Amino acid sequence: MGLAKNNQLESEASPKSSAHPPLKSSFDVIAGRRDVYRAKLVFYLFLVSLGVFFLAAMIAYCVIRLQSFRPVDQQAFQYLTLNLPTSFWISTLMLVLVSGFLQRAVWHIRRENQLQFRRFLILGWTSAIAFLAIQYSGMNQLFDSHFKNASLTTAQTIKVTVTPEKSDKLVFQTPCYVNVPENDKMVIEVLATDPNSTDQSVIYSISGGSDGDAFAIDPTNGQLRFNSPPDFELPQDSDLDNVYEVEVLASENNGSSATQMIQVAITPTRGKAPEFRNPNQVNVAGNTTGVMEVYAANTELAHHRVTYSISGGSDGPLFSIDTNTGNLKFVDRPDFEMPADSNQDNVYEVEVTATRFDHSSKVYGLCFTFAFVHALHVLGGIGFLGFVIWQSLRHRYDHERHFAVEHCASYWHFLDVVWVLMLLTFFLMG
Repeated sequence: MGLAKNNQLESEASPKSSAHPPLKSSFDVIAGRRDVYRAKLVFYLFLVSLGVFFLAAMIAYCVIRLQSFRPVDQQAFQYLTLNLPTSFWISTLMLVLVSGFLQRAVWHIRRENQLQFRRFLILGWTSAIAFLAIQYSGMNQLFDSHFKNASLTTAQTIKVTVTPEKSDKLVFQTPCYVNVPENDKMVIEVLATDPNSTDQSVIYSISGGSDGDAFAIDPTNGQLRFNSPPDFELPQDSDLDNVYEVEVLASENNGSSATQMIQVAITPTRGKAPEFRNPNQVNVAGNTTGVMEVYAANTELAHHRVTYSISGGSDGPLFSIDTNTGNLKFVDRPDFEMPADSNQDNVYEVEVTATRFDHSSKVYGLCFTFAFVHALHVLGGIGFLGFVIWQSLRHRYDHERHFAVEHCASYWHFLDVVWVLMLLTFFLMG
C-alpha cells in the first residue's frame, strides 16, 4: 500500500513530456533568427542587383532613343515613333493582379486562414501564366512588325548597252513614272545622255507640268526633289490624287535638247524595302568606264541608311560599285568592236542590291530584348511561386513561419514595378 502510494507521487511529480514538446533555448531562437535575417539580406541584395541591371539597361535605351533624332533637311527634323503592342497593356494588368493576389495571400497566412491563403496563391500563379502568354503575343508582334525589318534588300538588274563613239542625240534614261514614299523629298536622279558626244555636260531644268512648282532640280546632276516633304494624307498635287506631274528639260552646249514628263506617285510608308529610282537600261559610249549612279530611295524616314553591292548578273564581275554612293562603273573600259559581255552583243547585265539599315530597328530591338529579359525573370518567378504553392499544400506555412511567402510576394512586386517603369519609358519616349 505504501509502495503504490510512493509510485503515484513519483508519477505525478515527473514532467509529462508527451503532452508538450521541450521549449527551445534562447540560443536556438537567436540562431534561427540569424538564418532568417541572412536569407533576407541575400534576397534583397539580389533584388538590388537586378534593379541596377534594369536601370542601366533603360538608361542605354533612352540614350539610343534620343539618337533617333535625324535631320531630314535643313529646316525640319523627324522623330521615330514607337508603336507598342496593345497586348503589353493587357499583360501589365495581369502582372498587377499577380502582385495583388500574393499580397492578399500573405495577409491571410498571417491570420492562419489556410484555405484563403492557398486560394490566392493559385490565383496569383494563374495570373502569372496569363501574363506570360499575353506577353509572348506582344513580343511576337513586335518582332514580326519591326525587328525583322532591320535590314531589307531590293535587287535590280541593269542592262548596259555599249554604243559607238559618235552620235548627236540626247536621250533620257529616266523612267517616266516613279513611286516616292511620303516624307521623302528626294524623287529621282534624272539622267539624259548623248552616249557618243564628246561633251557630256548636260543642263537640267524644270520646263512645265501641272505640278512643276512643287519641284526643284539640280542643274548639274539632275537630282529632282520636292520643295517640301509630301504627305500622303494631305496631297498637294493639282488633282489631289497623290500623283504629281513635272516636265524636265535637258540641254547640251551643242544646242540639242529633250524633254520628259515624269509622274511622281506618293505612297504610304512603313517597313518597306528601298525602291530603285534609276533606270534599268542605260547606254554608255565605248571606251568609258562610268555607267551611272544607282539610287534606291528609303521607303520611310531619311535616317535609314542604304548601301549598294553587286549581287549577280551574267556580267557582274566586269563592274564595280561604290557601297555608299552607288556609283556604278566598268572595271575596264569596254570596247564596242571587241565586246566582253557573256553573249558578246554589247549588252552587259549586272544585278545591284540595295540594302536598307533601319536605325529604328535598334529601338525596337532594345524594346524586344528588355521585354524578353523581363519575361525570363517572370518565368523564374512562376517557378518560385509554384514551389510556394507545393509547400503550402504540405502545410509548411503558418502565421509564424511564412518568410518564403513574403519573399515570393516581394519578388513579384519587384517584377511589377520594373515592368511598369519600362512600359512607361517606352511609351513616353515614343
